Parts: sequence; C-alpha cells; structure tokens
Amino acid sequence: MDVFFSILYYALIIAFTIAYSTSFVLNLIREIKVTKDMKTNANKVKAKVIEIIEEKKRVYVKVEYVSPVNYVKFVDFFEFTKKEFNNQYYVDQEIEIYYPNIDNLKRVTYFPTFLSEDKIKLKISPLFTDALLAFVGGFIIGWLTNQAIKTNFHIFDLNNFALSCSTSSPLLHILAIFMFITTIPYLLERFTMASREENQNYLKLYGAKCMAEVKTFKFGHSKDAKGNKESMLEIEFYDNKGQLVKANLNSFMYTETQEQYINILYDLKNPKNVVYMRK
Repeated sequence: MDVFFSILYYALIIAFTIAYSTSFVLNLIREIKVTKDMKTNANKVKAKVIEIIEEKKRVYVKVEYVSPVNYVKFVDFFEFTKKEFNNQYYVDQEIEIYYPNIDNLKRVTYFPTFLSEDKIKLKISPLFTDALLAFVGGFIIGWLTNQAIKTNFHIFDLNNFALSCSTSSPLLHILAIFMFITTIPYLLERFTMASREENQNYLKLYGAKCMAEVKTFKFGHSKDAKGNKESMLEIEFYDNKGQLVKANLNSFMYTETQEQYINILYDLKNPKNVVYMRK
C-alpha cells in the first residue's frame, strides 16, 4: 500500500469513526428527548389484537387500527420476547398504540410505537449498531497508530506511515473500507430521517392520503421474499396546499401492479417523504 493510499485509508477510517460517533450521540439525544416527551405527552390510537404469532424465542402481536388522520385501516406487528409477552395480550383484545406527538417538530427523525404506556423506553438496537461501527473504526485507528509507533513513525516520514499500513493483510483493509462504504445509506438515514419501518408507521398515523401519477419507473436489483424486484419510481402529485410535488419512491409492491396512478401517503411536513399504499 503506497503513501497516498495509506494516508487516504487512514483519513477515511477517521472520517467514518467520527461520523458514527456523532450519529450515536445525536440519535441518543433524539431518543432520550422523544422518550421523555412520550411519557407525559404521547398520542394514542385504539387498536385490536387480531393474531398472536409465537416462535421459538419471540412472540409477535398483530394489531389492527384506523389512522386518526387519513382514516385508513392498517395492520402492524409488535415484537416481544417470551418473558416480555407474558400472556398479557390475546386475540380480540382492545388496546391502545402509543406514539410521539409531533406538533412541535419540524422533521421526524425518530418515531417509536408501543402497546403500553409502561413499555415506553429507548430502542437499543440502532444505537448499538452506531456504537459498534464507531468502536470498529476506533479500534482500526488505534491499531494503525500503534503499528506506526512500532515502525518509528514520524509525522514527516510518510514512508514509515505507508509501511505501518502494510504490515497486515491488504484484504483486511479492503474489507474494513467496504464495510463502511456499504453502510453509507444507513448512516445518511440515521442523520436525516427515521428508519424505514418507523417512517412507515409515522406516515400511517400522520400521513395524508392522495393519488399520484407514476411518470417513470425502473427495476432495481433487490428482491423481496416473494421474488418481486424493487421498483424505483418517479411520481408527481398535488399536496394539500395545491402545490405540485415531484418525488421518488421505491416499492416492491408496485412491481405486482405497475399502474399509472397509485395511492400514496405523504408527509405534511415534508411532502417528498412518501410511501406506496395498496388500493
């Protein structure tokens, strides 16, 4: 690995480590703020348990509810461990779904939903992913720095720096960079918006329903469990203010119909944030 690529590699690892560390701190603050607000100011909607699905270590509670904004009936799943479930839910049970109040938010970046007010808590999984990636980057930086010291690294002796980056298998360096680069979409999502699942729940509960025209679409490379290819659409529609909105939308479900006009839910705060909805 020559001097240029050694310096570039080192700089990229530092950049990704800083980015994931920042993402961890930023999203931790967001989650703490939303969770604290939900404990005193959560919105709720009535729902009904329609199915209990038990697996080896997990239990999924399938619920049905009507959105208080767009009045569409939706189905959602809530996952529990066997211990958390504890037979507290049953079919035909009337319950409530708790979700954040977004009146004072300009953009929704975290949108958890809970079946019980007592269960409102931080969601650890995405924070753990951010922390893990930041730790991996920090470990690599520490390892490279240690190797540089062992080879009498000096900030003005770039050849020694190149040597320090070349003392291990180049494949390991390539895999590390590949791992970070492939997570860029995830990283951008963590900074700018809620996760795909949270965003769908947000639009179900707060989104406005309308019809959009599909201007163009093409197939992507991804496939769902049924083998349907993902469709990447360019759509146009008029929002509640009468303004024409041009947006992009990805959907596996559209592949089955490929209609010119589709139903969508869009974000009143950010109309370009849309999801496909079956008729």
